[in-house]
Amino acid sequence: MSGIVLAVAIPTRNRADMAITAVRHLLGQTGEALRVFVSDNSSLEDEVRALAEFCGELDDPRIVYRRSPGNLHQGAHWDWAARQALERFDATHVTIHYDRKIVRPGEAAAWLAVARQFPDKLATYATDFISADPPPLRLWQAPWTGKLYRLDTAHIAAVSASGEAAAIGNTLPILSNCIVPRASVDRIVERFGDLCDSTTADSCFAYRFCALHDDFLHLDRPLSILYGSHRSAGIGYLSGGGGDFADYQGTWRGETWLEAGIIPGLNLGYNMLFHEYELVRREVGGDRLPPLDRQGCLRDLGRWLPWIRDENERAELRKLLEEHGWTSDDAPAEPLPRAALWRRAYRRLRRSARRFLGDRMPVAQRNGFEFESDEEALLYAVKNPSAPTRSTAHIALANPLEVDADLP
Repeated sequence: MSGIVLAVAIPTRNRADMAITAVRHLLGQTGEALRVFVSDNSSLEDEVRALAEFCGELDDPRIVYRRSPGNLHQGAHWDWAARQALERFDATHVTIHYDRKIVRPGEAAAWLAVARQFPDKLATYATDFISADPPPLRLWQAPWTGKLYRLDTAHIAAVSASGEAAAIGNTLPILSNCIVPRASVDRIVERFGDLCDSTTADSCFAYRFCALHDDFLHLDRPLSILYGSHRSAGIGYLSGGGGDFADYQGTWRGETWLEAGIIPGLNLGYNMLFHEYELVRREVGGDRLPPLDRQGCLRDLGRWLPWIRDENERAELRKLLEEHGWTSDDAPAEPLPRAALWRRAYRRLRRSARRFLGDRMPVAQRNGFEFESDEEALLYAVKNPSAPTRSTAHIALANPLEVDADLP
């Protein structure tokens, strides 16, 4: 199939500078099959003006800028942006692209190659990320083989239900790491009434997709880099507040918050993902999605306690987990003071080594280094991609089956 057109939807809110960076990197990709739809849900007029003027001055037929219809919650915004992008460009495929993410130079060709060879299959891909949570600011480069794999949605659902969704990481089809065929979008909308309009769009889409499809593809290669963790609503949620999470909750429609989570209403760990999983399971029945394993999910929630910045809040959450059946046997080990001192010294040594050796250091050893700013880390990440590995340990739990493909 040669007539592939990929619509890249960038839903953004009060992050004009990040959205502009994302657009520049996308339009810098080669090929004529890429289109960019910028959906601006900003509440600040200065942000609206800056992004609208930038897009207007480009005078590029590959990009369309539109204001969203009202002050939308994330789920409704993603839903509107993805469907508008498909419509306006008459595209065969769509993807959601974070405003705080860039595509590596030339890597959009891999998106298009997979779409051309397997036009009816959703395909996920890996992402590197820069994050200051937990501190300090680090670049984390995903292990990767460069190969294409087939994954069963039934297996992905079973792993999620066991409370181990975090372990399948980049393979979980969360819409922002997917190239999605139009037919899959249409099928989900027909069955559920919308694509991803829920508390959290990403995991809502993931389990709706798993409920209706038997398999998908995973390109085990980091094609993009995520940064700007200080603005992340997701990290704000995981760490007990911060970033754009207050605004994220503030735009919610007033319905009960996370009522289907393992612990209703709790902002901790993957409780938001469990909520979305359970909503889909209730809708489609247990044949496609098995019931959540309560103890496994509680174990997952306990693993995220160290992310909570405030000690008092962390203690309260620990007590709440215990009241719901979580035990200290599931708790992450507390570091010994001496071990903490050794780790601090080791971080300083690695930071000095990176700055001294620079490009002479083998790429595979660069993972996890500290940086002073997102800009520094981003420049470094673009210039120094990690090396591939032969091991599939990082995706083993996803039970991958290798697929022959001609990839750039």
